[in-house]
Amino acid sequence: LWRLEARGLLQCNRRGTYVLTTRGRNVLARAQLYEAAAKKPRRWDGKWRIVSFDVWETRRGVRDELRATLHNLGFIKLQHSVWMYPYECEELVALLRTQLRLSPALYYIVAERIDRDDAFRIHFGLPRKKYYG
Repeated sequence: LWRLEARGLLQCNRRGTYVLTTRGRNVLARAQLYEAAAKKPRRWDGKWRIVSFDVWETRRGVRDELRATLHNLGFIKLQHSVWMYPYECEELVALLRTQLRLSPALYYIVAERIDRDDAFRIHFGLPRKKYYG
């Protein structure tokens, strides 16, 4: 406990109980994000998850943090504000939406097919399409 308190993650209140500080809540939320992203199924269900956002220039810091988080979690960038991932991540997007206060600006889309997705499949180590002709 004293190590967490020294790092500014916990604080002892008047009653002698420990509570999370704002910094501690942020660290916990980030850990939950990475835990949610780590849940990958054995088999890919063939659907792409797309995260799209429209964050104003006045919130540039939040926008940059969102991009960095998506990159660190393994998402791949299609455009500056459109990122994709092959596995279920709705919980993760909900956590991001809450943590960064982006409720009206962050969208989660599930797509069954993306044209010319061979490079994305290779990037994520997914099976290639079977072409019949």
